[in-house]
Amino acid sequence: LQEMLIADAVSSSVLSEEVGRFVELIWTEAVGHLNGLLDKPITRISLNDVSRAEGILLRAKKTWEETESLTELSAVMSEFYEVIPHKNVLDDEVSKKLIYIKQDLCQLIRDMLNISEINMSVLNPSSLSKYRALRCRIDALDVENEEFNSVKHLLEQNTSENLLQVLNIYKVSRTTESMLFEGNLGNVQSLFHGSSVCNFVGILSRGLLLPKVAEDYALERTDFGYLGSGIYFSNSVRTSIKYSQPCETDGTRLLLICDVSLGNCWKTEHYYWSSEGPPLGYDSVHGVRRTEKNGSIFEDDEFAVYRTSQVKIKYVVQYTCVNDIIKEFQPIIQTELEDQKFYFEDHEQPKDYTLPSHDLLNDISAGLLDRAGNPIPLKDIQIKGRIIDFVAEVVVFQTYENETESPIEAKYVFPLDDTAAVCGFEAFIKGKHIIGEVKEKEKAHQEYREAISRGDGAYLMDQDAPDIFTVSVGNLPPSTKVLIKITYITELSYENGNLCLHLPAAVAPWQQDKALNEITQDSVKKICVRQTEAKREFSLEMSIEMPFKINNISSWTHQLKIKKTDCKAVVSTTEGSFLDASGFSMEILIGDVYLPRMWVEKHPDENSEACMLVFQPEFEVPFDHLSLHGEAVICLDCSNSMAGSAIQQAKEIALHALNSCYLTRKMSILKFGTNFVEICSNLDDSPMDSTALKEFITSATATMGDSNLWKVLRYLSLLYPSKSKRNIILISDGHIQHEGMTLQVVKKNALRTRIFTCGVSPTANRHMLRSLSHYGAGAFEYFDVKSKYNWERKVKSQTTRMFSPQCSSISIEWQTHMIENPKLSCTPAQICALFNHERLLVYGFIHNCTEAILKAQVDNQELYTLVSTSELQKTTGTILHKLAARAFIREYEQGMLDENETQHEMKREQLKSNIIELSLKHSIVTQFTSFVAIEKREADEDQSGDTLDHLEPVAIHDVDILPYIDYSTEEILENESMILHSCNMPAYYYEDGTSGSDIPVQELSGVLCTSVREEIAFEQPPRPLVCKTVPHTKKNAVPKHLLAFHSEEEILKSSKKGKRSAFFKRQTTACKMRLNTTHYAAKSSEENSCQDRVPRSLNVPLSSVDWPQLFKLQNQDGFWQLTSELGMLLDLDVHHLINFSLAKKGIQSLGPKGKEKLLQLIATLLVLQAIYFKQLEGLIFKSLMKLKDSPPSWALNPVRNATDWANRTNLEFPGICQRLQLGKDWDDATKKLLGI
Repeated sequence: LQEMLIADAVSSSVLSEEVGRFVELIWTEAVGHLNGLLDKPITRISLNDVSRAEGILLRAKKTWEETESLTELSAVMSEFYEVIPHKNVLDDEVSKKLIYIKQDLCQLIRDMLNISEINMSVLNPSSLSKYRALRCRIDALDVENEEFNSVKHLLEQNTSENLLQVLNIYKVSRTTESMLFEGNLGNVQSLFHGSSVCNFVGILSRGLLLPKVAEDYALERTDFGYLGSGIYFSNSVRTSIKYSQPCETDGTRLLLICDVSLGNCWKTEHYYWSSEGPPLGYDSVHGVRRTEKNGSIFEDDEFAVYRTSQVKIKYVVQYTCVNDIIKEFQPIIQTELEDQKFYFEDHEQPKDYTLPSHDLLNDISAGLLDRAGNPIPLKDIQIKGRIIDFVAEVVVFQTYENETESPIEAKYVFPLDDTAAVCGFEAFIKGKHIIGEVKEKEKAHQEYREAISRGDGAYLMDQDAPDIFTVSVGNLPPSTKVLIKITYITELSYENGNLCLHLPAAVAPWQQDKALNEITQDSVKKICVRQTEAKREFSLEMSIEMPFKINNISSWTHQLKIKKTDCKAVVSTTEGSFLDASGFSMEILIGDVYLPRMWVEKHPDENSEACMLVFQPEFEVPFDHLSLHGEAVICLDCSNSMAGSAIQQAKEIALHALNSCYLTRKMSILKFGTNFVEICSNLDDSPMDSTALKEFITSATATMGDSNLWKVLRYLSLLYPSKSKRNIILISDGHIQHEGMTLQVVKKNALRTRIFTCGVSPTANRHMLRSLSHYGAGAFEYFDVKSKYNWERKVKSQTTRMFSPQCSSISIEWQTHMIENPKLSCTPAQICALFNHERLLVYGFIHNCTEAILKAQVDNQELYTLVSTSELQKTTGTILHKLAARAFIREYEQGMLDENETQHEMKREQLKSNIIELSLKHSIVTQFTSFVAIEKREADEDQSGDTLDHLEPVAIHDVDILPYIDYSTEEILENESMILHSCNMPAYYYEDGTSGSDIPVQELSGVLCTSVREEIAFEQPPRPLVCKTVPHTKKNAVPKHLLAFHSEEEILKSSKKGKRSAFFKRQTTACKMRLNTTHYAAKSSEENSCQDRVPRSLNVPLSSVDWPQLFKLQNQDGFWQLTSELGMLLDLDVHHLINFSLAKKGIQSLGPKGKEKLLQLIATLLVLQAIYFKQLEGLIFKSLMKLKDSPPSWALNPVRNATDWANRTNLEFPGICQRLQLGKDWDDATKKLLGI
């Protein structure tokens, strides 16, 4: 009720003359203070600038504490003055007092920008508009009023006579304080708080705040700070007057009287420096006044509280002191609102809100261009690459030729998507090899200018935009070829169960004749000779390394040649290939893609290691129609800050989100600003035509005042959906009022309401939008107008997440084997929720780390998963180092470095030097760096003739990791598969097992077929055989809607409800049906695959064992070798186990030493399992690798040595048993091998 009364009073059109004069006074004082300090109008400073400035000040404070270097302090403050320009920058010594003053200035600028949002469309707002912008109710008390006299009496009781003269008393009521005040703590006292008049616009609009620059300011701080980082009050008017100053406008002062909920108050006579709050068990701190009986440091009683919810402003007292000089102030009080319609007349409503799906990068004139922008003919393009799991390094070789008779000033243009980063540029011209080097931008530009002045060739490379990379390649002589080599790194996408690599057509930017004919420049006729029949060749060769079995590799754009083992492959395009507008696409299907894994890469030249963790959860949840009962809400920000293109973009996103939520039973759309309006559609009750919902969105205008999102969230929290969660799509620029209270509401309702934020506007507060999605267990997407072609994909991602389970509160613990804790450096620092089938790539520069634990919450349960690797499985190279560097750079540019925005901005400033260092070290261009290359030229250098061999640099770059295997010929199997495709039974392709195949006996996989003919019947050939699935080709593809089941029994069992995540170690009621939506049933199960079967002639338990002979084979260190002799003793086919089963499972990837040691471990565990099974000499095992107290015998010490060695060695191969798919653990694996 109080809130409604206050809101009604604020929105009233009645403004008394006394209140109007008071509003004009504090407004004039604030604006005048800023105009006297700032070198540009406040309207030209953005809220993002203020956040950055606050971060710089926080860094200045830390610099002041950690160093005595005045030069460094002055440099930091110079950065502040660049962001917030001052008219007069004094050369005062930097101190904490100066930092605090500038922090107050930043808060004042923020306050003025926030409250001005209501009146953004008005140059000179009226008094009534200013009053409404304060968002609180203000009433002037009559001097004859009893309440006036009561307040005056309170002041007189706490001050000496004639110290001050009360002029006016204003009663204040703030909506948020009436809601959140913690009066239930008890011990509520009326206390005083003094401040400068210029601060009262902010104080009344948002309340008193905790200081952002806290801790020990001592006597330099205006409020002393003896009680730490709190809000200070006193019961003495004399003390409060010390913090006030006469205003410049009329010479009066202002004093706050607040209700302060002290609760259990801790008393002290000494300093209390804590910034965390009061001591445990207390709600506030009281600095006791000094008396003759104590030695207190406080002259008067001071109180400090550490939560804004313990304060409620009640009165503002306007007064003067004895020596103050009063000035005349007669403002014009305007009590009518202005007409704001004129501001929006210039913004026409667009007729079409359809989001573009065309990639605008393809419209860019990419490649080598002359000065007029015309393309220089591309002769051929060759691509080499390396794929490791979800990441790739791509090297593009492009050969251009100047076919004209005159030199050409050329420029190279290379578009990229938002997941890629260029990390290398080289040019080969006339026998010269020119390598680009990344340097700081200013230094690179200086070297470029110096080289030009000397007459040398110079190449300067910059990013014109986040996704456009350009470089000048100097004068290209006539009839000369140039080979451009570009190296970039990227991340693969995940679509339809496949890892997908796509190279856009812009990589090979030859244009269609129609497009070329549209160019009217004369140079086009000289350069582009389309009539020639010269063939533009395209070739691609890529290596692929995966952590699990590669089931299939295919491309819908090109025919591929493939050679592969289980986990490695090399693909190549066939001769005569070319690149059209579709670009190049390749899909890779691997097994166990949802299992977490860890990659560690050693740098070949430095003592550093880069880690990459891959997490991709899978929640196999049966379809539940009740999930559709969840409510979907689209919240459209219509505040004044969204005016212009931002509101149009927001409506486009909202309309597309509406179309994507067609399955939702209940849909609500809210337009909000200072208040909000809503429209609902419930399919169960009264279905509403979607036209009405769309018209509600298209009618939105940015005229609803400021952004009170907290009102919307609190309104929605009053009634929760009964059957599912509520999902909110928030479309906003992120400039939200009352941020603290908004986040508090989000956190309180996170279990029932998820928030998915969509950021628009170049000046969007991305940190706030990320915070809302982070605490709201949702996701954040920023909609950049430069990449509007992917907006449709981003909207689809957000709406898909709405109906997906998720894991939240994600954290990672790195496990290292170092005695001292290393300095961990990983990205992203803040991990938001992770949804079904979405991957999370975590990078880090962490030395000597082979294990990591991922913790998260799923369905209110805390779950974890351990992922590990071993020293022997570490790779050597630079691709992960570059990707890790790019990830750190991306987080610097786009990420959330800290939950607190000021801390976030401070860390950004601190990381700037590290980002430049990473960029230089790993050759990655950023906003601070550029590529530069210098070509030394001699005065008598011959410019005629072309000595470039463009094939040599390409040949040197070898990516073939399987040189001992020939490429497969798909045509042979394709003809056979056409026959198999016509039968109605699972079809198998049999091959002689002695032909060198790496597939073990009878790995069975089926293809659904339609009919059978007797003449195509197969008789199973004699053993040994290898049974292969016919590879998928375009001609025998099975439609994706055909699903393959492992067995009829599993189909019957699949009706059980439940869910399973391969992501976590968790036992649930699992749905045993696993649907394969791939082209064929590529994944075999334990039930029908022989690759995990026992490689024995007879699958029977052990009979008798020659124990003396067995122990003769034991090494003095305790282990056994996996030899044929051991196999004879254990009745085991060792040759088949090593050369077929383990080889197929990827044991070769461990290297010679790793393979040898793992075979020793397997042999030792097999012996221990045999001993355990036969209960040799009464030995008692606690587990396979641990003995219990056993009776003395001749076997006790040898077996104990074996278990000790096995325990030590097993630590070197964490998770290897499951990774090689031998069994769920070593006990299970050895029993299978021995037939137990």
